[in-house]
Amino acid sequence: MYYEEPSFWDSLWETVLDMLKDWPLGTIIGSILLVCLAIMTGIIVVMMYSAIVYALDNWFVEHQKGTGQVVGKEFTPAHTQTTLIYNAALKMAIPQTFSYPNDWSVCVEVNGKQDWVSVKRSFYRECSVGTKVDVEYVIGRASRALYIKELWGLT
Repeated sequence: MYYEEPSFWDSLWETVLDMLKDWPLGTIIGSILLVCLAIMTGIIVVMMYSAIVYALDNWFVEHQKGTGQVVGKEFTPAHTQTTLIYNAALKMAIPQTFSYPNDWSVCVEVNGKQDWVSVKRSFYRECSVGTKVDVEYVIGRASRALYIKELWGLT
């Protein structure tokens, strides 16, 4: 007789079912596991949907050039963020530190629509709210949102 090794998903499903039958601790942990799995699946679906919508909305759309107006400025200082990342080989969470550099951003309005874009420090210092700038942009197919592709000078 031929024995077939159960797949990972079959083993996982049987483990969860066994946990649900083991009252009270197994049922509680199994229920929490199922809820977390449902939430993670939902997050992945939303992220994939958002990426597809973004791509369909502004990829391969003809770029336009025009003049925009700076309506906001924001500086975010350099900072670090530490996050725990699970290492399966070590079977423990290891802190991972991410460093973010200084970020200079401006909000530009073109034809009544606005978008934030990161710029160089020198550009940030040269412009102020109300300054006119030359801009290359795309208007989204479906959303009609503004996507700034490039700023190249003050007017």
